[in-house]
Amino acid sequence: NSLIDNQDGVALSQNPYQSNATIVSTENNLFMGFGQTDGDINQFYSLLDFDLNPIVVDTAVDENPQSSQEYYSITYNESEGLVYYIYSDNRDFANNIYVHQFDLSGNPTWSSPIKIVETLINGALPSDDNVIGAVSNLYGGIVVLFNSGNFLGTNINAISINSSGEISDGWSNNGNILCGYDSDQYIFP
Repeated sequence: NSLIDNQDGVALSQNPYQSNATIVSTENNLFMGFGQTDGDINQFYSLLDFDLNPIVVDTAVDENPQSSQEYYSITYNESEGLVYYIYSDNRDFANNIYVHQFDLSGNPTWSSPIKIVETLINGALPSDDNVIGAVSNLYGGIVVLFNSGNFLGTNINAISINSSGEISDGWSNNGNILCGYDSDQYIFP
């Protein structure tokens, strides 16, 4: 699959239910994440070489047919040689945030994804924590930006984890609110 031979495009996946794809370039390949939309949205990934040939095809990050995982972000920490796949998951009836870590061959480095943000409570009502983006942390791990709220209001938040999936020193367990103004605040992708 040479790019020159495919000037009209090349299918990156044979999955007919793939949507909202994101690609992160690593030193060895391209790591592509996408929503599998056959039923509730679940997050999947594929690995492609730089000529867009598949290496790892349509693999679930954390398949759960009983939940939806609409919001996600992928980031590559070059200093660690690791890819982080961060997503919101509503298995607990409100979106919590999970992260899974992969090596450059597409193999998970943790036995299962780690929940890094539990549903924040606004009064007595649960809130949705929706991943908006993530960046590599200079000291290892990542920083995740997310919106958290319900119909009573929304706040913008961030949380930092290290490469072991633990909350970084100086950060609260459910992330830090980035603006003290108590009103509807949103981070737009």
